[in-house]
Amino acid sequence: MQKRTRLLIGITSLIILVLGGYMLIRYFNGPATGTVQVPYTPPPTTSTKKATYVTVDGTYASFRIPNTFSAMPAESIKYPTVESFSYQYKQTAGSSWRLSISINNVSNASSGQSTSYELRASKPNQYALSSQTSGGKTYAVMTETGTGQFSKVAYSKNGVYVADISLQGGSADQEPELQRVFDELLASWQWK
Repeated sequence: MQKRTRLLIGITSLIILVLGGYMLIRYFNGPATGTVQVPYTPPPTTSTKKATYVTVDGTYASFRIPNTFSAMPAESIKYPTVESFSYQYKQTAGSSWRLSISINNVSNASSGQSTSYELRASKPNQYALSSQTSGGKTYAVMTETGTGQFSKVAYSKNGVYVADISLQGGSADQEPELQRVFDELLASWQWK
């Protein structure tokens, strides 16, 4: 009887250890849960003329923006977008500028361009197409006309990827400063 009790206690202990080990393995190898939030920090109200530039280093490209721009909370991306960036610059007068960059895989696009480019190209009365060279690189640029504010999107292609680089906002008197920020961004753009 004592042998049987020891055997039963041994088997029960072994089963408890195996189940406990199994539960620990499932716990540590299971999916992580939680929410990732990017804290929004209001940008300083300093002019971009006095700003220093910082490098943003992404997976597909790097570029420079004024340190007066603040990152906006990340939005979820869906294919064909493979990476996106969003920044805002708020001035004390209430106007704001928005910088948005999306990098898209256009390997399945018949035109080899992003849907953003195709949409703007299909509306020549609203968007003027031009070419701009910055930093030795040439970009196709769509300028929205008749809005009373700065609104440009530059397109840069690298293999199956196209970057849509958009800067908009401000007022007509801020156009030279916005153009300077846009030029610096395009001059610093580097594909990886």
